[in-house]
Amino acid sequence: MCEEGIKKVTSSVFKYILPDTWSEERKENDPITAERVVDAIKDGKDVEIINAVIEGPLILKSINAEGVVTIQRTKIRGPIDWSYVTFKRVLNLENSIFEPDVTVTTVTVEKDLFLDGATFCEKAKFSDITVMGVFYSRSTTFKKEVTFEDGIFKKKD
Repeated sequence: MCEEGIKKVTSSVFKYILPDTWSEERKENDPITAERVVDAIKDGKDVEIINAVIEGPLILKSINAEGVVTIQRTKIRGPIDWSYVTFKRVLNLENSIFEPDVTVTTVTVEKDLFLDGATFCEKAKFSDITVMGVFYSRSTTFKKEVTFEDGIFKKKD
C-alpha cells in the first residue's frame, strides 16, 4: 500500500484505508467526516474504512443499508445513534474504538456482525437487536455501563 493509503469513492464504493505506519496524530489530522460515512451507507455503497478516524455524529435512522459496512481499527469520535436500521449484508466493526456514547435500537443485521476487539469507552446501549448470521464479539471491551435488551441471535441455515 502506498504511504498515502487508499481513498476511493465511486457510485458503489466508499473506501478509506490508511497505512499502518501512520501515527495517531497523523490519522487525527486527516479524519473522515461522519456525514460522508452516513451518506455512503444511505446510498447503498460498500463502505470500507480501516485504520482511520471518523469525526462527528454517526447517526443512522430508519434506513436499509444495502452495502457491506466495514469499519476496522478505526477511532470514532462522535456519538453513535443507530435506530431502526437494517444492515442487509455484513457489519464489521472489529478492533474499532467508540469514544462517545453508543445507542443501537431496533437494528437488524441480516448477515454476520463482528465486534471482535472493539472498545466502547462510554455508555453503550443495545436494545431490540436481531442478528441473522453469526455474532462475533471476542475480546470486546466495555469500559463503562453497557446494556443489552431484547436481542435475537440466530444463524440461518
